[in-house]
Amino acid sequence: MARLIFIGILSVILVAAPAARAQDYDMKKLDFEATANRPLEVYLNVDAGEIYIEKGKETLKGGVDVEFETERVRTRIDFDEKRNRLRVAVDGRKWYKTRDGMRGPIVRVVLPDSVHIRLKTRLKAGECHLELGGLRIEELDVTSWAGELTVRFDEPNPIVMTYMDIHLHVGEANLVRLGNARFDKAELKHGIGSLSVDFSGTLVHRSMARVGLNIGEAHVLLPDDAGIRMQIGGAFSFLSAKDIDSDFYKRGRYFYTDGFDEAGTQMSLRMTPGLGELRVERR
Repeated sequence: MARLIFIGILSVILVAAPAARAQDYDMKKLDFEATANRPLEVYLNVDAGEIYIEKGKETLKGGVDVEFETERVRTRIDFDEKRNRLRVAVDGRKWYKTRDGMRGPIVRVVLPDSVHIRLKTRLKAGECHLELGGLRIEELDVTSWAGELTVRFDEPNPIVMTYMDIHLHVGEANLVRLGNARFDKAELKHGIGSLSVDFSGTLVHRSMARVGLNIGEAHVLLPDDAGIRMQIGGAFSFLSAKDIDSDFYKRGRYFYTDGFDEAGTQMSLRMTPGLGELRVERR
């Protein structure tokens, strides 16, 4: 059911913004050099389209390029050297006036790997692909209203992340190797659709995470080399069909893995599922 809802909504988005002709397109680029002694602040605000963020090969230098349809889209890219702040804004001027051969803008961001980063991304509709492994992410705040969201940490974060907040309202979310984000606290929220959360990786010694899903399917993968304390609740939790890994036993309001109290790495997890299915796996 959740997948059908997602396909229906995505179809509306694609009808409203089909693919564009090459001759209508322009490219805007910006290269920047971050200051080493203060966090790099990165703000992306995109009406609709595709966002790609990844680690670059430079210690302090990064870059942005935006491919966009000139008649419909207003693009602003700015780097404030004094504040060490990068801002990217892509606004649709005629977003709902369609014609054959149009598509949304494409935003690509390459970030330096030796500076602390505070990353905030907003996308109203489309695809968001964040390959953040190896970056020094201090704070992460991602919101997408409709579409497809992928966040990956294939390499460990060299620093501890203060907080991580990821929110997809409608669509499909895949969060991969979040243990490598090395977060203290994480808030993962999903409205309608499918949610896959993989907490494998190099977790910090003590971490907390909350996972919420209103309607749809959720698959949560937990590492077997960490002690896990898990609570499943919420006002609509009774509407969810639950499949909990046999590694867990229940004590009071919580599910525990064996040896939780003695584990060197511990994670506390609270999940609030709604109408749909919840599967929790440990490996």
